[in-house]
Amino acid sequence: MRLLPWDGEVEGLGPGADAPAAFGRLGEATRDAVAAAGMRIEALPRTEHLIVEDGTVLGPDALSAALAAGRACGSSCRLRLGGQLGALLAEVGLGDEGAHDIVYVPERAAAVPVLIRDTPVVTLDPKERLVPIPMPGGQDGFPLSDRFAVRVRHWLQLLWANLFGLPPGLWGALVGRSAPVMLWRLAAAALRVGSLRPQRVVAGLGWRGPGVQVHPSAIVEASWLGEGASVGPGAVVRGAILGAGVRVEALALCEGVVAGPGAVVQRQAMLKYSVIGADAMIGGVTQLSVLGTGASLKRGAYGMDQGLGRAVRIAVGEGRVDAPLGLAGVCLGADAVVGCGVSIAPGRAIPPGVALVAETALVHPPAEAGRYVVRGGRGEPL
Repeated sequence: MRLLPWDGEVEGLGPGADAPAAFGRLGEATRDAVAAAGMRIEALPRTEHLIVEDGTVLGPDALSAALAAGRACGSSCRLRLGGQLGALLAEVGLGDEGAHDIVYVPERAAAVPVLIRDTPVVTLDPKERLVPIPMPGGQDGFPLSDRFAVRVRHWLQLLWANLFGLPPGLWGALVGRSAPVMLWRLAAAALRVGSLRPQRVVAGLGWRGPGVQVHPSAIVEASWLGEGASVGPGAVVRGAILGAGVRVEALALCEGVVAGPGAVVQRQAMLKYSVIGADAMIGGVTQLSVLGTGASLKRGAYGMDQGLGRAVRIAVGEGRVDAPLGLAGVCLGADAVVGCGVSIAPGRAIPPGVALVAETALVHPPAEAGRYVVRGGRGEPL
């Protein structure tokens, strides 16, 4: 196994090694996947190799499936997923069609420099399962697979890496991967919820670390809660991975979310299908979005996620491309702050450290008693 170097940068976020990647950090995700597959990273090409760029998030079966397909091919090749998942990954590449390929190099060719981009492409069966949920463009459903690979170089790719990684990650953590463990945990969940209906059984699955606090009125379904996390009164958490010390406050909605340590979903906030970094805070409403470390979307602020009658366009380098499925939320760089009343157009990235307030925000309060209207940040007499 060989890893190609990565400089650690993620467009829109800046340094991205500490960004959440399911149960860990993006900077460790590729090496963790290699270790989980029982492979080793070799410095010298003495044996056959799979070649992947560091900073790639991989499904639990991606490397083993690529190795088997490469051996069956018998020569250097690029393994690229087919099916609906492969088509969606091509969109997630944001203009780089082969961004998510895994390269196989046999032993006899391992000592020769490989022109990776010129290696023939072999289509790999994604072993996907289509979840019947409404999808843009008339697709049959959302494709799930344990074989995905997403190279993260852009904030939107970080989002999709986590969206692809949530289902298999939660399944492995909450249900397990060996038949005896799976049967035991599913049976226990069925007893707990008093039903054999699959939707109810899955909703009854969960894992809570030491010191986790969940209010009796809260709803927590199919989620992993790290040490010291808390869920307040009336809050709803579904299909989420919450890191250590994450707080979901009263009446908040947190669905399909990966949250880094110390993040806060504030009272009455709505956060869906998003990634928030360590110590980030959200009190507003958004989905399909990424908040960097320490970023904040204040209550009353909105991150929009779709255009009116056309695909959301995303800035990539100096150009722009259509977002995957035509949908994308917003990105807040590290320590960026978006104040109350600010709405961000879909697909936009707020640079790290930028603070935004609404045009009607009062910046210079009046010095005397009276009636005023706020214009241009100042109180003007009525």
